[in-house]
Amino acid sequence: MEFRIRLAAPADAIRCAEIHTESWVFAYSNCVPTEILEKYNANRPAIWTKMLENNRDMHYVITLDDTIIGFFTVMPARDADLAKTVYELVGLYLTPDYIGKGFGRRTMEEIKAMISQRGYNAVSLWVLTENFRAKAFYEKCGFVADGVQKDSGLLNIKEERYILS
Repeated sequence: MEFRIRLAAPADAIRCAEIHTESWVFAYSNCVPTEILEKYNANRPAIWTKMLENNRDMHYVITLDDTIIGFFTVMPARDADLAKTVYELVGLYLTPDYIGKGFGRRTMEEIKAMISQRGYNAVSLWVLTENFRAKAFYEKCGFVADGVQKDSGLLNIKEERYILS
């Protein structure tokens, strides 16, 4: 099996939207009401189509034997309180069938290398406080919660920030 990461292309939009939808249902159905998940997921194809029309080295797909099994988005950190040397992992999603099989960890190693090559020395990300599986994964990858929280926009659920130096 050939594992690859490549820049996402406009033709990948529908598959990215499908993975985003599947992942949200898998990860958030225990803490976000179904109607809210459905509302966000209904817009995913249009959002992904627009995002990938002008993809400038931000959105990547994870492939296994030319089948897209996940995606991630990276960019300079958006948080004003972080140094200019911090990059942000905005999202990392795998098809639920591929979770727990080492592909997330392998992808994270590639992300770390990519960010380092771009001259950044730390990575930040935000995760829902109720997403215990994701928090455990990020902690295994070396991320540490820095105590900063914000509203997620999903009811009264908070997000917390994790940093990897």
